[in-house]
Amino acid sequence: PFITSLSYAHSMEVLESARVDAFCMNDIVVLASRRTEVLCVVWEGTCMERDHSDITNQAPFSDNGRPAGRRGKGLRSENSMLQVVQGRHRPLTEKELNTRRRVGVWQAGDWTGPRSLQPEKRLSGESATSESHDIVAMSK
Repeated sequence: PFITSLSYAHSMEVLESARVDAFCMNDIVVLASRRTEVLCVVWEGTCMERDHSDITNQAPFSDNGRPAGRRGKGLRSENSMLQVVQGRHRPLTEKELNTRRRVGVWQAGDWTGPRSLQPEKRLSGESATSESHDIVAMSK
């Protein structure tokens, strides 16, 4: 694996050149429409695929995928990190938690992105569900 095999010094180098965002439980980390364009490394916590139609609210976006409107709209600062509000999914029901349907799950150290960066197809932006499923933060 990409991040877990890096030394501490090289991990810090990656972080220096990366944009670090914080997300709350049920927040959309990567919209389905951007999964083929974005490299996303899960540094802490767990993320999973959720059907895009389950969104409870969504921030307005411009054509480039950034929040629309005035500078800073749709962004909030927490714990000295930038938090991008892209929308939220409703909490999973008990039935959904116990389903046997396979969905992508990312733990700390896992990543998703274009297939050239994520060789495991089901975790890449080119998986069978990437066009219809967002990547959503699942841990608190």
